[in-house]
Amino acid sequence: MAAAGDIVDGRDDEEATSADLRLVAAQFDRLACPVHHTVGNHCLKHLPRHTLLAALKLQSAYYAVDLYPGWRLVVLDTTDLSTHGGWAAGSPQEVEALAYLNAHQGDVRMKRWNGGTGDAQTAWLRSQLARAEADGVRVIVASHHALAPGSCRETHRCWNGEELAALCVASPAFALALAGHDHPGGFALYRGRPFATIQALLEASEERNAYAVLHVFEDRMVIDGVGTEVTSRLISLPGEGEAISATCDE
Repeated sequence: MAAAGDIVDGRDDEEATSADLRLVAAQFDRLACPVHHTVGNHCLKHLPRHTLLAALKLQSAYYAVDLYPGWRLVVLDTTDLSTHGGWAAGSPQEVEALAYLNAHQGDVRMKRWNGGTGDAQTAWLRSQLARAEADGVRVIVASHHALAPGSCRETHRCWNGEELAALCVASPAFALALAGHDHPGGFALYRGRPFATIQALLEASEERNAYAVLHVFEDRMVIDGVGTEVTSRLISLPGEGEAISATCDE
């Protein structure tokens, strides 16, 4: 199971948010399956980063894990370069994020509720894609903020998303990118490769549930929207030996 971030809203202060986090983390602990979290901006609104990572049992906010033979999940932390990153006031990370925000003022995606990846993480993604190519596995990239233009509203997209999306589509190992954050969701074929933003759970009515299940086959991927609001999509994959590209039917 993968969670797309913002598992807490970030209430009035650290104490209230910590109480919410303990409650939600306890529910994830009940699950028999592994849970792979992405970090969202609301998660860190009032929490220090180390507190959140400890509650989610994460040693790092970005990591890679093999899901099944031939498939690997690469999880990005798009709150790494962010003013909602859970960094200490005046820390080098906060100073870097504020400098990046100020340097790119005027770009519509440069909102404080968004964020991006720092240089070290961007280099790590490049190395993970190269490793996947060498290992002969396909990669699903997960992030809280959507990467590719068109895959969500531009006001909610990752600060350096286009750079990250370009890295992804340049790799024959890349199969799909999944994101959350932008509640209405979205989808784009960026240079022929699929980038999906899943609709937010809280947009469902109180009486109904909303989530998505990703089914992966040799020739296709199916995003199966369950409950209200979540769009189902069929993403076709090419035959063996061909470069990964996709078409999509809702």
